Amino acid sequence: ISIDIGVGVYNGIDIGVGVYNVIDTGFGAYNDIDTGFDVYIGIDIGVRFYICIDIGVGVSIDIDIGVGV
Repeated sequence: ISIDIGVGVYNGIDIGVGVYNVIDTGFGAYNDIDTGFDVYIGIDIGVRFYICIDIGVGVSIDIDIGVGV
C-alpha cells in the first residue's frame, strides 16, 4: 500500500502482484485507487508527470500531467 499526499512528489516504480493502492492528492490532481490481482506498474517522474499502467482483470492506462506541463 502506497499513499502519496503532497505536491505530487513521488518517485518510485512498483512491479508486483496483488493489491496495490496509490492515492495522490497533490497539485497534479491525480486520484487513483487500484485493487487488482495482477501486475501493476507505477512510474512517477518529478512533480509533474505521472504514468500508471495496470494490467490485471481489466487493462487500464491512467496518465496525469500535472501543473505546468
